[in-house]
This record gives sequence, C-alpha cells and structure tokens, in this order.
Amino acid sequence: MRLSTRSARVGAALVAAFAALEIGADAGIDWKSARHDAALDVWTRPVAGSQYDEVRVAGNICASLDALTAYVQDVAHFADWIPDTAEAKLLAQPSAAERLYYIRTDMPWPVKDRDMVYRLVAAQDAHAE
Repeated sequence: MRLSTRSARVGAALVAAFAALEIGADAGIDWKSARHDAALDVWTRPVAGSQYDEVRVAGNICASLDALTAYVQDVAHFADWIPDTAEAKLLAQPSAAERLYYIRTDMPWPVKDRDMVYRLVAAQDAHAE
C-alpha cells in the first residue's frame, strides 16, 4: 500500500528526525523554526564541522508508540513512506532498540542517486504518554 504524498512527506520528515538523533549538534545552539503548519513543526540548527543542519520534527500521529515503532523499523515497507526509495535494507541490529539501515533513493537525471546509512535508536521518555 502506498501512502499519500502528504504521508510520504511526513515519512521523510520522520527519517530526517530519526537520523538527526545521532548527529550530536552543539547543545548550546538554539533551534530555528523552519516550518510550522497543521501537520508538522520543523526546526533546524547547525552542526559543528558539518555542512548539514540537524533537524527536529514534531507532529501528531494517530497510532500507538508500538505501532509507529514497528512501522518505522519495517524495512520491507520503507518505499511506502520514504519518497523515491530504490533500495533499503537492514544492515545490523546491535540491540533490541538499535538498528542500522542503508537507503538509496532514485533521483531524476541529471542528479545522481543518493544513499545513506542511518542509525535508529528507539527510546521513550519515561514521562511521555
């Protein structure tokens, strides 16, 4: 099942958010609002020594934490919510809460395909609902 374009955008934002968890930007730099609408709030901040900003995304999702976690970790369905996914695979699962993924996205000519390896660490705030 393919998701709508809006769902795909939310999915891409989730990927950015999960990937950003491990970047480790300077904690002293304030977040700058990049987008605010009914679906998402997006903030960015620079990362020392990188040309790429760290990304933080917040939004409401009508699903349990367990259902969302299972969905985000299911590599067989990455193409359903990560736009232009040409290849996706689980590289390693060092622990029950940690996974390493490889994703290649199909880009239109003249742009070359893009790929990334990202680390997903699942954690829940003890005070979260």
